[in-house]
Formats: sequence, structure tokens, C-alpha cells
Amino acid sequence: MSEQPEPRNRRERRAADKSAGKTKTKAAKKTPSPEIPMVMPDYDSKPTGKTLLQIAEERRHLLEKGQPFPANAVINPDGTVEGSNNPDIDVTDLLQSHDTTQFLSDEPLGAFANALIYCISLSMLHVTLDVMVLTQYNQDVEWRLIAGRMLRLTPALFVVLYVFHTEGVKRWKKMRQLFFLGLSIGAGCYMLYAANEFGYYFVMRRCPPLGTLWVWSVIEMDLAYALVHAATVLGFMWWGEYKAF
Repeated sequence: MSEQPEPRNRRERRAADKSAGKTKTKAAKKTPSPEIPMVMPDYDSKPTGKTLLQIAEERRHLLEKGQPFPANAVINPDGTVEGSNNPDIDVTDLLQSHDTTQFLSDEPLGAFANALIYCISLSMLHVTLDVMVLTQYNQDVEWRLIAGRMLRLTPALFVVLYVFHTEGVKRWKKMRQLFFLGLSIGAGCYMLYAANEFGYYFVMRRCPPLGTLWVWSVIEMDLAYALVHAATVLGFMWWGEYKAF
């Protein structure tokens, strides 16, 4: 049996718990600390393999050359690559001998997601151009007719956008850029011609879809092709003495 009497109330229980805590603290202080040798780190020795900074620099140069890392490659700290038949192969040798079709794609979204985002944005652009043309010619904005035209345009636009964002079409990069170059020049020049030569009813029906195709083709082009398109359209406007506004 314990020599100390049982606490009879809350005050005595607190005093007993406090006394027990002090006893445990004193016992813990008397516990000897483990003997850990204090040694200065070795700053003179150099790493035997490639450092992470060197591997990152090599990867950056390879990515700039259009040679991304394969999907199943695991790079060790010493610069070797796991996931291949030869574990001692270097990163550069692996990438040079690998087929480029097995590399990871740098496309963050798939064709469906890209087509959906483009379709929503371009549909809103079509509505905006439709309202602007009606306002310019002092016509009533009938939202029911505008919504009907947008609904008729959206399914076909989504299919076209999906096709042009698939991997099969995107492999033909130069042909794809030339197509958008021709589309942008055709849409821009014809839009200028129609706005200056035809009546307001023809302009109200043709300009919104033409403007939507024009903007989409310019977005899809690289900078060099976009500059060629802009110079061609401006030259056509100067040659025909057309007005843009």
C-alpha cells in the first residue's frame, strides 16, 4: 500500500499531481545524454557523381534542343538513369538513342479540353461582334436571333477546333501554320472588301463569322506567320483604298 493518503478533494489531487510532475522532471534531468561525437563536416571532398544542379542544367539544354526526358526515366544523383536496359547509360546517351515519339508531350491539355475552351471563347466573340455590327447600323439587338445563330455555329466550330488540336494534325506543324496563314489572310481581306463594297445587311450577316475565324487563325499562328498575315492584310487595304473604320 502507498504511504501517502488518498486525495479527498480537488485541491489535494492537484497538489499530488504537481508533486508527481516535479519528481518526474528531476528524474528526467538526471538521465544521462547519449554520447554523440561532434565532428566538423568535410568541406574539401567533392561529389563523385553529377550534382543536382549539373543534371538540371543538362536537362535544360536538352529541352531547348527539343529532346525532353522519356516518361519512364529515373535520374539518380550520380547522373545515371534507371528504367533502361543498361543502368550505367548516361542521360545524354539515352536521349540521343531514344525515339522522339516516346517522349512526353508538352501539351498540358488534351484536344477535347482545348477545343472546349476555344469554342466557348470564340462563341462569346461571335456574339460580341454580332452585337457590335447591329449597334453600328442602328439596328435592334434581338437576343433570340443572336442566340440562334450562335447555337448553329457552336457545334460545327467545336468539331473543327477538336480536329485541329489532335496530335495527328499537330504533327504537321508547317502545314498547319500555312493553313491558318491562308485562312487569316482570306478572312481579313474579304472582311475589308465586304465592309467597303456591300450593303449593311450583307455586312451584318458575314462580318461576325468572318471576324471570329480571323481572330482564331491569328491566335493559332506563330509570331512570324502572324506578322506576314498583318503585312498582307494592310497591303490589301492600301491597294484597294479601303477603310477599316
